[in-house]
Amino acid sequence: MIERMVKDACREVLDACRGEFLGKAGSAASGTGRLAGIEAIFHDAFVAHFRAGAGRSNIAIGSKVKLADIGATRPDGSGNRGFMDAVLELGDGKYGFEFKVLRLPRNKDLSPGRSLFDLGQITWDHARIKDAKGLQGGYCLCVVHGRLLGEEGGTEARVRRHLHDMLFVDYRRSWLWGELSDGDERSARRRQLHSLKQMGFDKPFDARRNSRDGDFCVVHPLRDIAVVAFWAGG
Repeated sequence: MIERMVKDACREVLDACRGEFLGKAGSAASGTGRLAGIEAIFHDAFVAHFRAGAGRSNIAIGSKVKLADIGATRPDGSGNRGFMDAVLELGDGKYGFEFKVLRLPRNKDLSPGRSLFDLGQITWDHARIKDAKGLQGGYCLCVVHGRLLGEEGGTEARVRRHLHDMLFVDYRRSWLWGELSDGDERSARRRQLHSLKQMGFDKPFDARRNSRDGDFCVVHPLRDIAVVAFWAGG
């Protein structure tokens, strides 16, 4: 039920915020604007979508929910200060959401020392949702844009493959020459690597191997923006 509900929501939210989102992303790419706040466009539209339907069903959604309120901790295990982007209450269950924007292809943070810029955030988000004691699960929602969507046809399978393989390359580059090459054995790093392997980013994309229950991709009909969703839960 949660997968279908979130997937339908992502379709409607992409349609509602596409113009504003791509306008700001395009301005930033051309150097005439800043990328700051672009994630908030999708975040706010997602929350507004569920708040609009809250009166018709047993649904409530909170934005920027304290980690302490949902039994979650910071990525490094140093406490529960901080926030989760959103928490959806559906009946007796609670589901967490973290949002991330990625460009295909990436045009910055290309050095080995920056390889965990995207991958690190996504895997920490996954671990935080999955380990939260007050949640039944949740999603890391990656909003994807960039010329690769249009040039490659923008199908769901191609978007998933492009994103996965970009993050796999980030993992290998970091493992060989970046942050992951230092042999750090702290529990926080082990927790991150556990999530990375659960999500399949330690290997190249394979349609059968990477068909995890709950994961999905939604591509806008104009094939210039998409959401790739990674389930975090039991």
